[in-house]
Amino acid sequence: ARSADAEATAARLEARLNAYQGLALLHRTILDLDARNFGTANQRLDAAAATLTRVDEDRLDPGVARELQAVREELAALDLRVAEDLAGQRATLAGLAERLDGALGG
Repeated sequence: ARSADAEATAARLEARLNAYQGLALLHRTILDLDARNFGTANQRLDAAAATLTRVDEDRLDPGVARELQAVREELAALDLRVAEDLAGQRATLAGLAERLDGALGG
């Protein structure tokens, strides 16, 4: 029984770790956007989405899993574009990061 509990705990921690890695990549995306490195920002955005896809949602609380799914869908629809005013794109990314962080209890 202890072994099964330990495995379940490890799986939950791995799911949260992957979610936090995706969050970190999302924050890095914001920094790349601020630096006007659009190619790198889009690559990092793709990496964040891929990392969040690896999260085993069954190991998360249902509310966290729902928010993760919503953030993941919105990330998939984003394409960062060269623009004079980056405020809108930055606000979108920051909002997604805040939602994910909030869901994770940050």
